[in-house]
Amino acid sequence: MSTPHLLPEAAFERTICEHLADHGWLHSPNDEGYDRVRALYPQDLYDFVAESQPEVWAQLVDATASSATQQNQRERLLRTLTTQLDNPNPKVGGTITTLRRGLTDPVRGTVRLAYPKPVTEKNPEAARQYAAMRVRVMQQVHFHPTSGESVDLVLFVNGIPVATLELKTDLTQTAQDAVKQYRDRNHRATPLFGHGTRAVVHFAVSDREVMMATQLDGQGTAFLPFNLGHDGGAGNPPNPDGSDTAYLWQRVLDKDAWLGILQKFVFTEEKTRTDAATGKRTVSRRIIFPRYHQWEAVTAVLEDAAERGAGQKYLIEHSAGSGKTNTIAWTAHQLLRLHRGGVKEFDSVIVVTDRTVLDDQLQRAILAIETTPGTVVAVNDRTVHAAGHTSKSQLVADTLQRGNRILVVTLQTFPSVLQALQDEPALAGRRYAVVADEAHSSQTGTAAAKLRRVLSPAEQADLDDGGEVDVEAVLAAEVGASGPAANISYLAFTATPKPKTLELFGRPGEQRYENGEPIPVSFHRYPMKQAIQEGFILDVLQNYTTYETAFQLARLSETGQLEEFHARGRLPEGMAGEEVDQEAAASQLRRWVKLHPETIGQKVEIIVEHFRANVAHLLKGRAKAMVVTDSRLAALRYKTAMDAYLAGRPELGYDTLVAFSGEVRDPDTPGVDPVTEARANPGAPADLAAALDTDDYAVMIVANKYQTGFDQPKLSALYVDKKLDGVLAVQTLSRLNRTMTGKHKTFVLDFVNSEEDILAAFRPYYEGAELEKVTDPARLAEVMVKLDGSGLYTPEEMDAFVIAMVSGEGEQRLKGLLNPVVARFLAEVADAQQREDGPRLEELRIQRKDVRTYLKLYDFLSQVYRFHGTEYLRHAYYLRALDRYLPSVGERAEVVDISDVRLVGIRQDEVGTADLRIDRTEALQPSEGAGSAMVRQKKIGPLDEVIQRLNEAFAGAGFDLVEADSLSRRTVGRVKEREEIRRQAMDNTEAQFVGGGDVDSAITLAMWELVQNQAGMSEFLNRDGDEQRAIRADFARAVWLAVRAELETDATPDAFVREREGARDAFVRETGGGVTATTYPAPRQADDPTVTRGRH
Repeated sequence: MSTPHLLPEAAFERTICEHLADHGWLHSPNDEGYDRVRALYPQDLYDFVAESQPEVWAQLVDATASSATQQNQRERLLRTLTTQLDNPNPKVGGTITTLRRGLTDPVRGTVRLAYPKPVTEKNPEAARQYAAMRVRVMQQVHFHPTSGESVDLVLFVNGIPVATLELKTDLTQTAQDAVKQYRDRNHRATPLFGHGTRAVVHFAVSDREVMMATQLDGQGTAFLPFNLGHDGGAGNPPNPDGSDTAYLWQRVLDKDAWLGILQKFVFTEEKTRTDAATGKRTVSRRIIFPRYHQWEAVTAVLEDAAERGAGQKYLIEHSAGSGKTNTIAWTAHQLLRLHRGGVKEFDSVIVVTDRTVLDDQLQRAILAIETTPGTVVAVNDRTVHAAGHTSKSQLVADTLQRGNRILVVTLQTFPSVLQALQDEPALAGRRYAVVADEAHSSQTGTAAAKLRRVLSPAEQADLDDGGEVDVEAVLAAEVGASGPAANISYLAFTATPKPKTLELFGRPGEQRYENGEPIPVSFHRYPMKQAIQEGFILDVLQNYTTYETAFQLARLSETGQLEEFHARGRLPEGMAGEEVDQEAAASQLRRWVKLHPETIGQKVEIIVEHFRANVAHLLKGRAKAMVVTDSRLAALRYKTAMDAYLAGRPELGYDTLVAFSGEVRDPDTPGVDPVTEARANPGAPADLAAALDTDDYAVMIVANKYQTGFDQPKLSALYVDKKLDGVLAVQTLSRLNRTMTGKHKTFVLDFVNSEEDILAAFRPYYEGAELEKVTDPARLAEVMVKLDGSGLYTPEEMDAFVIAMVSGEGEQRLKGLLNPVVARFLAEVADAQQREDGPRLEELRIQRKDVRTYLKLYDFLSQVYRFHGTEYLRHAYYLRALDRYLPSVGERAEVVDISDVRLVGIRQDEVGTADLRIDRTEALQPSEGAGSAMVRQKKIGPLDEVIQRLNEAFAGAGFDLVEADSLSRRTVGRVKEREEIRRQAMDNTEAQFVGGGDVDSAITLAMWELVQNQAGMSEFLNRDGDEQRAIRADFARAVWLAVRAELETDATPDAFVREREGARDAFVRETGGGVTATTYPAPRQADDPTVTRGRH
C-alpha cells in the first residue's frame, strides 16, 4: 500500500510543481500575469515569438515605437490570436491547429506558435527554435472573471493553455471528488474550458488514480481512466517511492513527452451523420487525447525501433475497446517520421487491414497531424482508378517507389506487396514497417486458394462454408514462409493472440521452458479485465443463459409406421438393421436433428420471445440482436423460420437480415436455384452492416460472417447455435462489448456451449495471454520421419532433386525429377477410388496433408530455432517443390441413409442463467498435434444402435409432468388431433382401437413430450409393465370416446370423463404424485405428423 506517501492537497500540488520546475518547466506559484478574459498568459507568447522568430517579432511589435504603440501592437496580436483560437473549426482554428500551423496574421503572414522537436541533430536552427518553447505550470488560476473560482493547476505552451488539473489527496477526498468539481462548475463562464479552443484535456488527479476528459459539459461530462493498470485490471500499482500517480508528472508531463503528445497525438475527430428521414446532415466534433496505454504503447515501439532499427517484431496485445484504430494510426505515422542516427529509418509503412473504417480514420487522424497531403494511400478500386493505374499491383509498386507513404492494403493484397519488396530492384535495400490490424475478412476465389496452405483444418472448414480468415494468421504464415527480413519490422495488433502468434511475434520473457528456451510474451498489453473495469467495454458474460436440446429418434417400418420402441428410445432385441459407419452415422444424425425445421422452429420461438421481453425495449427501442449459426444452410433456415414466425406476430414489427458469403443450396428443396446473400435479403441494401444500424432491422442471422471485426454498439443480445472454442468464442461474444449511451447490460442465449466451455475460452485472455510452453522442435523431426517412411518418395528421389536445385538446373529439369512422384501418387489415388478403398484413400490424404504440415512447422520453427545440419532444409526444399504439384485428396465422408429416421420428440431445456465469473486465468498451449493424424478405424455396426445411443444421450435429465389432470387432458387432446388416429377411432370398435393400430405409440409419444425433469415420472416411463400398459389402454379408450364424441355429438359423454380421470388417477398412484405445474406454449402443427414438441 502507498498510504505512507499520502500528502495534504497543498503539499501534493507543491510536489508536482517542484518536479516540473526541476525538469524544464516554468513555474508560477500564482496566476499573476494571467489574462482571465482571453484565457492566455501573454508574456510567454511574447517571449517565445521574440526568441524563436526575431524578424517576425520585429514586424509585429516595433521596438522603436512608443510604449503605448507597442502595447497596442501586442493587443492586436492577442486579438488576432484569440479570434483564431475561438474558432472551433479544426481546419482553421482551435488550440491544436494554432499550435501546429501557426497564427495567420492578415498583414504579416504566418506566425509560428510552436516547433516540433527536431528528428535529427543536423539542423541547429530547428534545435534553437525548439529550445525557445515555453511550457509553464501555474497554480491556483482564478478563471472566473467575477466569482473568483479557481482551478488547481493550468498547463501552458507558449502562453496558450493546453490542460487543467484538479487535485485531491486520498487523505480526505478521491479523484471522483475532482470529477464532481469539474461537473458542478459553469464551464461556459470562461474560455479556459472551451472545447478544443483552449485547454484540450482536463485531469482529475488523486494520489491513487487519474481521470481525464476532453470536453466539459456539466453533469454530462465523460471522464475516462488514465491509469497504468494493476494486476491485469484497473487502477495503479503501489508506488513505494511516492504517489501511485507520479507517472503523470514524471513521464507524461516530461517536457519532451508532453510536447510530443500535443504535436503528434491530439487531434479533432469529426463525424457527419445524415438523418434518414429529412436528409439533414449534422457534424459533431470531439478532441481525441491518447489514453495512457495508447501513448505508452506507441512510445515504447518508437523507443525500441530507434534503438534496434528495422527487422524487429512487436506483438501489441490490446483488448477490444482499447482504441486500436487510433493506436495504429499514431504508430504508423510516427514510424514513418522516425529517424535513427540522423537517417530516416523506414521508407514506408504498410498497414494491413480489411476495415474500411481504418482507411478513413487513418487518413483523418494523420491529416489532422500531418501537413503533407497524400501521406496515406489506401489501395482499392477507387484509388487505383484515380491514380490512372490499371491494377492494384501497379499502384502498390508506384507508391512504394515514391516512398514516404503509409500504404493501406487488404489481406488479399498483402502477399503480393511482400513479393514486390523482394522482387523489385528499385525497392532493394529500403526499410519498411508492416502494421497488421486484427480485423477479419471473408476470403473467396484465388485469395482463399493462396491462404489455404496456412490454415488449420478448422479454419479450412469455416472457409469452405464462406468463413473468415484473420490477418494475424496470414501475417504469421507470410513471415514464416519468407524468413526473417532485416529490413522489415512487423507489428501485430490483436486482442486475442493465438499461441503461434505469441511464439512468432512475442519478445523473450523472463520465464523459461524446460529446454531452457525463453517463453515469448507480448511487447505491450492492455488486457480485457482492465478494459472492462475501466468501463471501455462491457462484460459480455453477464446474463448468460444456456440451453440443452433433448430429443428422441425412431425409424419407420417397411409399412411406413413407426417401429415400436421402449421408454427413452431403447429398441427391442432383434431390431439390428443394416450395418453402417457408426461415427459417420451419429454425426449425420446430430446434424440432421439440428437442422430439422422443428428444432429451428423451437429455437426461433425462444429467441424472438426472449428478444421481445428482454432486449427490444433497450436503447430506446433501437437495440439489436445477432443469431450465430454454424453454417450457411442453418442461417438460411433460421431466416426462413424466423420470418415465418414474425409473420404470425405482426405487432412486433421486427425485420431480419441474414449474412453469409457465396451461395447456399438447400438439399430439402431440390431444383431450387442456389440462394445468395442478396436473394436472401430482398429489399435490403448491399451493406448489411449499415442496414442493421438503421431502425429497419432488429436481428441479423450470421454464418461465419460478422463474428469478428464487427463493431455495432447497439448489439445487445447474442443467440448462439454454434460450437465456439478458444479465440473464436472470445471474438464472437465480444461483438456485444461495445459501449454506447444507455447501454448497460447484454444478453447471451447459448444452445450449444456450456458455461464451462465459455469460461475456458476466456480465461487465457482475461488478464493477458501467456504461453505455458513453446512448440517443441521435435515435432518437426517426427513429421519428417513419418513422411520418409510413408512411401510417398524415396531418399534417392529427394537427393537427386536437391542436388539439381542447388546446382542451379532449370525449371524443366526440376519438374522432371518431381513427375515420377506425382504420377505415382495420382495412380495410387485413382486405384483406391476405383476400388472404393476408403482406408487407402485416407492414408493418401494424410500423406498429402503431412507435406503441408512439415512446411508450416519448418517455416515457423526456423524463425525461432537455428537447426543443426541441413537435413531439415533439404526436406523443406524438396517438399515445397512437391507441394506445388501434388493434388489434394478430399476427405470422403461416408453418407449413411437416414431417410427412414423420424424425429419423434424434441424440446429445448433451459439449464439456467448466470453472470459468469472468471475465477482464474490459464496459459495458452501451443498446438502439438501437427502431423499426428492416422487413418481412422471405422466402427461398423447397426444404425439402430446409433439411434439408441443418441436417444439415451439426448433424452434430457429426466421427466416431470404438468399436474395430473393437465397431463390427461393434454395427452388425450394431442393424440385425438392426429388424422390417422381419428380415422382409426371411427373405423374400429373400442376394443379393436385399444388393442391395435397406432394409438399406443401415439400416446407414449404425447406423454414423453409432456414429461419434464421429474424423477418419479422418469422411473415410471422407463418401466414397461402391466401398469403402464393398462394406463395407456385407459388413455386409448378416452381418445376413442373423445373422437366419437366430437364427430357424433356436441357433448362429451360421461364415459369419456370417467376414462380420462381413471387414467389420471392411476398415473398419480404409480408415480407417487410427484408432479409440478409447468407452462408450455400451445403446440404448432408441423409438416411431419410424427414430431412431438416441447419447451421448458
